[in-house]
Amino acid sequence: MKTIDKIIDFLANPLSISVIVASFLTCLVLLTMEFFSPSNFLGKLKLVSFFDKWNYIIVIAFFGSLFLLIVQYGSRRIKKRRDKEYSDYIIKQQNELLEDKYAMEILKYMYANHPNAVMLPYHNQKVRLLQQFGLIGLVDNQIFVKDINNPKLPYVLQPIAEKAMIALSKEKTRQ
Repeated sequence: MKTIDKIIDFLANPLSISVIVASFLTCLVLLTMEFFSPSNFLGKLKLVSFFDKWNYIIVIAFFGSLFLLIVQYGSRRIKKRRDKEYSDYIIKQQNELLEDKYAMEILKYMYANHPNAVMLPYHNQKVRLLQQFGLIGLVDNQIFVKDINNPKLPYVLQPIAEKAMIALSKEKTRQ
């Protein structure tokens, strides 16, 4: 069981792709050498007996490494697509929060006190959403609070929210 886990860990490691590519190319070169080289050339290199003994292993290694390359390539494509979808989702949620009236009130209040931290209620829905989607950040999670049911914790603007607030203030000054 541990051997299988180690093999899976090795194949999941990004550095293993170079080992797989190397084995694939080595097997490809050996197979092309066997099939396309003249027999007298293989005889001079003493490869005829080598191919007689090990040809089936070379073919198995070739197809195994080809399969692993296809799996690695497919999994990387799937991961990139999922990461892009997640990134698009985060950006969409951030834009929706920047259009939300209550979230903008919080962001304006924070921008007025920028760069200092602002005490905001931890259990407030908009505060939680702003934190979850990366527009504000919690400064410290260990602080003395008076109201244990709805503690106020220090938050600061994240760079993306700061840029949005700067753009909003520039837009207002133009009007």
